[in-house]
Amino acid sequence: MNREKLRKQLSQLYIGQAPEKLVKEYYKKKHKEIFLIIVAGVTLILLCFIKDLNDSALERDYGISRNEAGEGKENIRLQFKTEEGEWQEIAFDLYPKIYSEEELEILFLKASNALEESIKKDNKSLKEVTSDLEFIEEMEGYPFVIQWTSTPEGFIDEKGHLIDINKSVDEIIKLKAVFIYEDWKKEKLLTSRIVREEAQDVVTALEQQLKVEESDTRDSNRFYLPKAFENKILQWRHPPEHRALVLGILFVFLIPFIAYEKDKEIQNCMAKRREQLQDSFPEFITKLILLLEAGLSIRAAMFHMVEDYRKVSHRDKIYLYEELSYICRQIKNGMPEKEGYELLGKRCSLPCYKKMSGMLIQHLYKGGNHILEELKNEAIKAGEEQKRIMQKKGEEMGTKLLFPMILMLGIVMVFIMVPALFSFQI
Repeated sequence: MNREKLRKQLSQLYIGQAPEKLVKEYYKKKHKEIFLIIVAGVTLILLCFIKDLNDSALERDYGISRNEAGEGKENIRLQFKTEEGEWQEIAFDLYPKIYSEEELEILFLKASNALEESIKKDNKSLKEVTSDLEFIEEMEGYPFVIQWTSTPEGFIDEKGHLIDINKSVDEIIKLKAVFIYEDWKKEKLLTSRIVREEAQDVVTALEQQLKVEESDTRDSNRFYLPKAFENKILQWRHPPEHRALVLGILFVFLIPFIAYEKDKEIQNCMAKRREQLQDSFPEFITKLILLLEAGLSIRAAMFHMVEDYRKVSHRDKIYLYEELSYICRQIKNGMPEKEGYELLGKRCSLPCYKKMSGMLIQHLYKGGNHILEELKNEAIKAGEEQKRIMQKKGEEMGTKLLFPMILMLGIVMVFIMVPALFSFQI
């Protein structure tokens, strides 16, 4: 990029700063980033080169490790050369190691000794099984595939999950693990004991005792719960209802909702105020014109409208006349009339009021009767604007009534169609 063009653009982006300093900092940062990229690129190239050298080198005895049994063959691609020749490529398949009978026996002994620890999962041991087992199909570091069966059936499935664990009687289960390696097979037998939970039995027995005691003491005004059962001390209480927790959660969600509703309420009030100010403007400017034509000054007309507003009780306050009352009090307390009209435009904030306040301020400086013509023109525009707003509200109301009208049409159709359908029945 051209240096002068760069200088101009930077001066526009960073207003008030020295352009030459900005250009120097830009080039300094740019050169720094380029240097870092070059260093990172060179470092990455060197690392890749070193890794390629290490990957291409074989061990001194040129040995290559085979895959474990069951992992399948591996396609090996290498390069070789003679003392006087060039490097040439060669490829061949390297199959997994094949174990001898003696090696399989040794591996089987090691695997079978570690089998119980591998399948007990969360249980203390196979002698005290209270949850699911894990019937593994492979063991890491061993070439075997393991198949499982259990007798009697119906207590443990093929994955080791317990079946029908609600039975109250403990079960002794025989587990058979078949270790398979190609055509070689050997079995390992394990014994497990499924221990059933006793909590339900205690509850059932206690329920039966309570029924008996309740039946025997029906002639008494009070029923006393047992303090002990099966040599164990009992404590009783009503089930907690967690009311405090529910109320706490309710308030946690209620507080943001209340805050949101309060903010929304203020916004709704502000929207209502703006709408009311807009609706009050045509009536206000018409009254102002009539009072000015009657010979009153602008100040006297304002005070007169405020007095009329105070004489009549209103169900809801009218924001425009509340603002006029405030301005008139300020003027009576010594505020210049010009500042009062300017403050009225700011507080009402709508464009029509700002324009009117400007006209009134201009009249204070220039005088004359042209203010009446300007106010009349503004009154005509305000009337047209009010008609447009009313037309828009009517269109919106029609849209809001569309769904209730469709609903009523559906109800009418039901009242018409149901008797007609019943009249066709034989």
